[in-house]
Amino acid sequence: MQKITFAFFAIFCFGFFQSARGQEPRAIILFTVENFGIGDLDQDRILLPNLSELKDQSARYTSFYSTSARRQTAFLSMYTGQDSGQLALRHKSKTLPTLPEATLTLAGELKKLGYQTNFVGTWPYGANENYTPVKMGFEFFSGQLSQSPSQDHRFPKSVLISNELIELENPDIPAHYTFPPGTDIDNPSSYKAFRGQTYAPELLHETTLNFIQKKLEDKNKFFLHYAHTGLQPGLNAKEDDYKNFLGKIPDIPYSGQKGFLPLYAPRANQLALMQEIDRHLGEIVTLLKSQEIFEQTLFIFTSPNALSDAGGRDINFFNSLQEQRGMRGTYYEGGLLVPFLAHWPKILTPKSKNEDLSSQASIFNSILSIAKNENKPVFLPKNELYWEDQSYRAIRKGPLKLIQKQSLLTPSSLQLFDLSTDPKEEKNIAEEKAEEAKALLQSADARHTVHPNAPSLFDPKVEAPAAE
Repeated sequence: MQKITFAFFAIFCFGFFQSARGQEPRAIILFTVENFGIGDLDQDRILLPNLSELKDQSARYTSFYSTSARRQTAFLSMYTGQDSGQLALRHKSKTLPTLPEATLTLAGELKKLGYQTNFVGTWPYGANENYTPVKMGFEFFSGQLSQSPSQDHRFPKSVLISNELIELENPDIPAHYTFPPGTDIDNPSSYKAFRGQTYAPELLHETTLNFIQKKLEDKNKFFLHYAHTGLQPGLNAKEDDYKNFLGKIPDIPYSGQKGFLPLYAPRANQLALMQEIDRHLGEIVTLLKSQEIFEQTLFIFTSPNALSDAGGRDINFFNSLQEQRGMRGTYYEGGLLVPFLAHWPKILTPKSKNEDLSSQASIFNSILSIAKNENKPVFLPKNELYWEDQSYRAIRKGPLKLIQKQSLLTPSSLQLFDLSTDPKEEKNIAEEKAEEAKALLQSADARHTVHPNAPSLFDPKVEAPAAE
């Protein structure tokens, strides 16, 4: 039986993956989009022609998971190949645990292979000296150094462009604001204070295109992580863009009650931002195709985290969750699943769908395998996935997923779901499947790593020595 199973797996891999030998990418682009859901790939509120074309040219992974609700942890997982059970950086903390000196990073390893490396977007570790872009292997950096997801990423006071600080003509815009009682929220002029003069995402996009053009002209291999602002809360699109959608869809002003900035027309802003994502994506692909490099490009499109409805994001209007339970910050499917497209036609079959379990932790080894011309399957299916933060953890093995809540004050609570029969996670079967729950809990214990500088509620309890 084992031989038959292995043979079937080998046939599957041969059919889904083609040999990569002698076919290293000229360009590797990791295009991550903030707050972009699995349903946003298929929404019908607005045409996204460039994203649709990329879907047709890529392999799509429909059971692809973020490794954490925290962007810092998700990025680090992609950069190192470790999940949140292995990383010390897995809890919300004002201080970041030291990154071990021996840690291998994606950009660092690609640099050794002759790739020039660039990060564009918001660096989620701020200016922390243990997590600088240089330490992570990036030679070039454009964007903002910010640990705070609340910072205004669209109209900031300054940005770094190719490692040089550029001051922008933008006013001080608060990260969060709620209109006081009596404000006329139906008056567009009430929202003018939340927009500046210089729209940073366009500036960063122009920098990205210039970088790609220069590398193509110099015939240099390059790795680009383009961390696109996307639908990050604080959904102020360019004024000319969002006005194109005013009056075309039902819209209700957002006054800031769920955090971030008020929006006169939140749905119109979201449509404009989706259009912006699509345009930026298309301009990169067009540039690569104009130099006949796109077919030599490994292009990955994904989101670092699952969805949040903070800041007026209307996930129901766009069917962004596809009826999954939960959102970012939970360990239900809606809080973990992210879209994932991978274009590398020399290995991945265009327009194919893969339903095997995989996660962001697979990105590190898969990209390096392709860059090294190794004849291996990539984005390998996982039999088991594990997640952990300060007080929750989850493990999925096959169709079963166990979620555990740990507290110092109350007993641990368990939820067990069979996703093959209960994809919306509506029925907790932890009691009736007690043996399965126990086995998954033991597997979770095995996946947890103890870090001295990052204590966890899931660390093994140390018994006090007996009194003599």
